[in-house]
Amino acid sequence: MLADRSADPLADEAAAFPRVDPHAVSAERPEHVARAYAPVLRWFLAATACYYAIIAVSHVFDETGLTRVALVLLASCSCAAPFSAWLRLRRDPVPSLRWLEVVAALTYGLFFTNVAMHELLAFRPERLVYFVFMAMVFGVTAPTLRVGYAAIGGALAGMFVLGSRMGAAFFDMYAFVGLAGGFAAVGMAAILRGVVTREIRARILSESLLLEAQSATRARSAFLATVSHEIRTPLNAVLGMAQAMRGAPLPGAQAGRLDILQREGRALGQILDDILDVVGLEANDVRLRPSAFDLGGFARALDRLYAPIARDKGVGLAVTVADAGAGHCVADEARLRQVAANLVANAIKFTPAGGAVAVSIDADADRLVLCVEDNGIGIPHAVQTRIFEPFALGDDAITRSAGGAGLGLAICRQLVTLMGGTIELSSEPGAGARFTVRTPMARAPAEASGPDGGAVVGVARALVVDDNATNRLVLRTLLEGLGLECQLVESGVEAVDALASGAWDVILMDVHMPQMDGVAATRAIRALEAREGRARTPIVAVTASVLPEDIERYEAAGMDGVVAKPVALDALAGALVRALCEPAEDRGQTGEGPIAVVA
Repeated sequence: MLADRSADPLADEAAAFPRVDPHAVSAERPEHVARAYAPVLRWFLAATACYYAIIAVSHVFDETGLTRVALVLLASCSCAAPFSAWLRLRRDPVPSLRWLEVVAALTYGLFFTNVAMHELLAFRPERLVYFVFMAMVFGVTAPTLRVGYAAIGGALAGMFVLGSRMGAAFFDMYAFVGLAGGFAAVGMAAILRGVVTREIRARILSESLLLEAQSATRARSAFLATVSHEIRTPLNAVLGMAQAMRGAPLPGAQAGRLDILQREGRALGQILDDILDVVGLEANDVRLRPSAFDLGGFARALDRLYAPIARDKGVGLAVTVADAGAGHCVADEARLRQVAANLVANAIKFTPAGGAVAVSIDADADRLVLCVEDNGIGIPHAVQTRIFEPFALGDDAITRSAGGAGLGLAICRQLVTLMGGTIELSSEPGAGARFTVRTPMARAPAEASGPDGGAVVGVARALVVDDNATNRLVLRTLLEGLGLECQLVESGVEAVDALASGAWDVILMDVHMPQMDGVAATRAIRALEAREGRARTPIVAVTASVLPEDIERYEAAGMDGVVAKPVALDALAGALVRALCEPAEDRGQTGEGPIAVVA
């Protein structure tokens, strides 16, 4: 079972990212309150500093003698202190709640002292309303209710103490205003407190949901990586040995059974690839890797891959490249090939014997047009509106007999959209279908592309690194069939030792191995080459872990290509051609360029 072969990634992720219940987290926690009120207090401090800078200047012109000196000095202090606190808040946007309380209280004290001093030195009854204004401002800007209520009480107390100098006239003219202002300030403080509390709880909930989403994403990636590896590894053995058996003469019945085994094994691998692609595209985990390639070679490879399938079914297949479009271009060849392969496979699948499929490729200076047309059963109008949705299938009886999970066209649309292009469908029931893909593309000089996929691999020495005995046997069988000499080792440590004691033309490196995995072994090999001044040995990862984040790790470690398990013979041959025939600088000698991924 899966759990017997590797640790449970879901359990690991659950432990690393425990679920947070927002209702169990108090909105009164000091760090949450400080984060919510720090911006409010910051703007209050800036406004206070500006206000008292203006007041200090006005005192110079409005006052005289010692009154002028006292008020100017007090106003200057009331400007400098909030300004210093404002600078501190800019450096540390989320200080402790206690620090906010102290700063707020001191600023309120300076505010109160200025007004009180002004009244003591030059009493004017109309300025008593300043205390009401202060009470409201203190209630709104206080970081905690205790500071707010204390500041409101102090402002109103100062109003009544200073206003008592008016005698009975104060109670007739200002007492009611003071009481009403005090109640209004308390109400504003309570209301704002409720608003901020709700904002804090919303923030806690948002952070909780974000944490859960990150946990789910990591768990999904770990789970998909594990499932992909665990399914691809035995499937590699099945299909690898089946490909090796094709080279030996078999009785008719056995050959037919082997054909079924290969066909259904490839179908299983394709369904796995499609599911991983759909999940990756929906999670925005797929990244484009533009590279230079020859459109003619692209078309020939497509024809070589699907001509035998079409011929076995009795369907004609023609792949052409317009004269104006021939040449070299820059795009993500692997993803473009995936789109073309899906469309051609679908066309052959739904075209009866005696029909024909035509694939045409054209390009200009900045756009590529791929058209796949067949004269098969066509697509009903009711289905055309949803044909590009995941798991969307046409007629049940037809699609059941043809096979597939209904993911190919969904992947095509998502990939084409990711490339900045469009895909269009034109079809009539019983009259075939035409899919037209238009994607941005740049031209490239001929010398920028790699070798044609039809090149022949000469005799070379390959080091096969894999901890699984069956996988080693599969690779050895396939490589010897291609004319390569092989040596087999079981771990990354043995691979480094083998390179230290001899030279190899290419290294086929598994990734998941005990002691030293393939990524660590690749780094060690690159370090050894740099230390001893050796030529760069091509390293091709042969692995079941081919998610986008995995490919980035291999590239960063210094690998030159990736072949996905289960290993297809043509994919392995193509990777070897690139590794053995391309100059080292074209393969990304520094490990910074995009690496080839073939499946």
